[in-house]
Amino acid sequence: MKDETPKKDSSKQDKPLEGKGLPLRGKPIQGKGSPSRGNAFPNEICCSSQKNDSETPDKDTRNHPGNKTGDSRNRSDPKLRSHGNTKPCDPSIGVHRNEFKKMAHSSDVDGILTKSTRKENYFEKDKELNMAYLVDNDFIVYLREYDSLIRGLDISEQKLFDMGMIILTEQNKYRQKDPNRINPSIAFPLREYMENCAIPLTISSIKETRDKVNADLEVLYNLSMEFKKPNAKRPFAACRIISARGVVKNSIIKMNFDIDFAKYLLNSCITMYPMRLLQVDERDGYAYYIGRQLLLHYSMDSNWKAGTHNILSMKALMAKMPNLPSEAEFNTEKDRRYIQRIQEPMVNGLKKLAEMGILTWRYCKAKKDDYTKEEWARFDFDMFKDSYITFEIIDFPERKIKSE
Repeated sequence: MKDETPKKDSSKQDKPLEGKGLPLRGKPIQGKGSPSRGNAFPNEICCSSQKNDSETPDKDTRNHPGNKTGDSRNRSDPKLRSHGNTKPCDPSIGVHRNEFKKMAHSSDVDGILTKSTRKENYFEKDKELNMAYLVDNDFIVYLREYDSLIRGLDISEQKLFDMGMIILTEQNKYRQKDPNRINPSIAFPLREYMENCAIPLTISSIKETRDKVNADLEVLYNLSMEFKKPNAKRPFAACRIISARGVVKNSIIKMNFDIDFAKYLLNSCITMYPMRLLQVDERDGYAYYIGRQLLLHYSMDSNWKAGTHNILSMKALMAKMPNLPSEAEFNTEKDRRYIQRIQEPMVNGLKKLAEMGILTWRYCKAKKDDYTKEEWARFDFDMFKDSYITFEIIDFPERKIKSE
């Protein structure tokens, strides 16, 4: 009797595309990578990208949030205070291990894309003009054609914008004053962007990413900013971020920055961007925003001179997070959701960055002092929001370009 079971057509299966597409700018990483330069904190109390099985935690640290066997009498959930051991990044991902690239940025612009349109109290809506706008201390952000956009501002647009700024910085001279010598048009393969973001190269994921990038380009095109008080460093009153509508054509992502906007950023600051940060999954809540904010804080020369480049208050970090609810939205006497909605996302984001080998971190006081055993025993939400974190960006290169 013949087997009449229909055979599957393997040609239609969604499988990785190997050897197809345009060549990448760099080569995929090989091997398992090298360990980080060093660990600024003891293994038992910090997030590290490398395990150290040879060291045993001291008994005095058993109540420290770095130890999973913390005292059960602690008021806050030990899971929220457990840094734990971490694992290196998957070496099969096609982005250089510990690779950093120069990225021009400005403190004025850094906050624009973190103002998510999902939170009503960020953007106000003008239905007649079909526009959403945000009034900040120094500038106004406009998002045109708001109702017709598939997406609002989110992590996806921030990632694409950062990738674009990296390439814009690569192909132009830093501190270039002559706009005729600035090339604001950039193009890079969709495949390169996907591999940098650790997106599998399958037929379905390529189509999905292409559609998503096109939607992100539409949002960036409709985004513009206006300075309230233009000055010598802000030569324009208002401008678009993208001067022409970007598109993904023939598997190439094309973007054209506004020339005034490009000149402004290229004459602002330079940071060394860890390409591994693009691998952060957009579903990991605030991890990308946390990593980006800590990176920018770590990169400032003024912070290095003051010795504050590797310390930041939790309040200051939370203030930069889009969609993070404020404590005022909860009745802290009866409603404990503020732990799930505020504390958990922040801690999980920091832990994710440590697991990926991007940074190490630990809680501390304002002078970088550790908490005592007694203080750890009563570490609650109030102590969490008043705490500081001290951190190090793993393998951060020596700063060669200084901001003025």
